Amino acid sequence: MQFDLKKYEHIVNSLNYFKFGLFIEVTNGIHPNSIKEKTLQAKKAQNFFKSSCGDLVVTKTGIVYIKNYENIRDKALDFYFKINNYENRRLKKIIGETLNSEEMHYNDKILLEEILQISEKEACPVENFINPNKEAYYIVKRKLDMEKNIYDRKISDIKGTLLENYVADIFKEQNVDRVFTRVEYPFKNKKKKDIDLILISSESKMKEIIKNVKNRYCQ
Repeated sequence: MQFDLKKYEHIVNSLNYFKFGLFIEVTNGIHPNSIKEKTLQAKKAQNFFKSSCGDLVVTKTGIVYIKNYENIRDKALDFYFKINNYENRRLKKIIGETLNSEEMHYNDKILLEEILQISEKEACPVENFINPNKEAYYIVKRKLDMEKNIYDRKISDIKGTLLENYVADIFKEQNVDRVFTRVEYPFKNKKKKDIDLILISSESKMKEIIKNVKNRYCQ
């Protein structure tokens, strides 16, 4: 990713117009060290963009995580919630869009294409290959001649992008006014940081959207 000045200006202008923004990190692992890192990433992005906005702009931070049996409890976050399950239809849609984008390395795209095809031929939900279970590992070994540890490493490189796009799609469906994914911004000593998701709408609309998402996907 490269720092995109026009994208940065678009985000700042949108924040100044709608007066409310959510800075979100997406994850499927909630180890304390991982959550600490994700929280810090969200806070840094929040501070960076807030410093360029007017005093009336309100910003919040949060984490969305998928399919984990534990719950996050971190007072440093303004909100966090768990999406309990993937929708196979939506996941296939996101995979198709990702394969047609420039977000992913070519080798990762090849594996993702193979996963999609194997899922259909074996009548096994594609979700099982993204968060692999015993059946998926068996199929991967039989069809791709790939051992579990190698597949886990390869799929981890793919999963992050899919998760971010999956969550973004849920919020787009709720008509969030502005949705920005994988936003990179400059940091100290010319280092670059990024935030998975920035959602921008009026505060009242965003509260209703979060309520709707929680009711539909988090029960």
